[in-house]
Amino acid sequence: MPRVLIAVHGMGVSPSEWAKPIVEKLNAVTRRYSAFAGQPPMFLLAKDADDESQQPSPDQVLVVPASYDETMSRQVKSFQRDASAILDLAKASSIALPQALVTVLQSLNSAGAEEKNFFWTHVVDVLLYRYFPLITKPVRLDVMRAVSKVLKRSDVDASVMAYSLGTAVAHDALSWLANGEISDFTDLRPPGVRFRHLFMISNVSRVLERSLDGDPDVYLSPVAPRSVRGDDAYLDEYFNFRHMLDPFTVPKRFEPQWAGTDFHAVERLLHIADFNVHAWEHYLDNPEVHIPILNALLGFKVITDDVALSAIESYKRSVSPCQVGLTFWTDETRKFIAALEANPSVPKLIELGARFLAATARARAMCASDTTSPVGIIAETVAKAAAQKLAAKKTTGTQG
Repeated sequence: MPRVLIAVHGMGVSPSEWAKPIVEKLNAVTRRYSAFAGQPPMFLLAKDADDESQQPSPDQVLVVPASYDETMSRQVKSFQRDASAILDLAKASSIALPQALVTVLQSLNSAGAEEKNFFWTHVVDVLLYRYFPLITKPVRLDVMRAVSKVLKRSDVDASVMAYSLGTAVAHDALSWLANGEISDFTDLRPPGVRFRHLFMISNVSRVLERSLDGDPDVYLSPVAPRSVRGDDAYLDEYFNFRHMLDPFTVPKRFEPQWAGTDFHAVERLLHIADFNVHAWEHYLDNPEVHIPILNALLGFKVITDDVALSAIESYKRSVSPCQVGLTFWTDETRKFIAALEANPSVPKLIELGARFLAATARARAMCASDTTSPVGIIAETVAKAAAQKLAAKKTTGTQG
């Protein structure tokens, strides 16, 4: 039975090949383990849910992108980076935005350039999904269409991996499917249809739950393992991954009191290999994340416990970013998390989410300019090489 992993992206611009670096990362981490030596890539990438040109072997997984970027980007572009356009749309749509969010939007013009940029390239998606039904509904339908096309293939073993905002979208879309909310998708319900695994990375499904009237509490929805919901459950297994310094999950962490062995919570990730600990690739790089994913997808412990323990301990000892950047980033991130703990609201997350991403960019810049750090040494070496190449061209009179 072919294995298919439906991937749902997070906030931010996601062009047509957005899933390619995710598949490349998944294949890269398999190469760390002797169990995959001499084998073809474990993960293959389909162009979209209609693409059936790839024929995975029994030991491979076909990754099918489920995107909602076109719906989201079309609306974001219409604002032309003018926060007042969001307020105008809310007024025209009779949407009463929280006053705290109105204040955030009104103060956006006075924010720093990087903070404003990350708001418009990333965080605005969270705002639209949470508060604007004219976006929320079509975004869910985008994912439902992709998922339904996969499920309607014959004899497919389907799992879902969702990231960041995509965790909320995936949960809500799957909940609609399971409950038969949309008339076009009433034949894909449990117990006749069920997903093997749901991998939730930086899970914000609770943060953004009940974006629409009638939405269920995420702990009570059918998007749960069978030990929780029995025959009504849409999943065999649920995996939840959270980095402790990832601020996006803080307002309402996904911490259900679910018994049973089919819910797996990996929630104490601490290693910082890159300042954007929220990044999908940063999560997947960590053995505590990718090992359970690989083992689950293949259906057995291809990476044994002793190998896993060794990989995890080795990763914890791997080089972190430079000290000057790390000190700045850690101080800023702790402030953001403390503020979100004190005010666990979506408007506060929208405000601080953009500031967190701006802080990661600033910390990286600090490391690039610190010539005593590995990152700085590389940057300085590249800069010197470029200068030497330019000087050589000037000497010889060549251009290019």
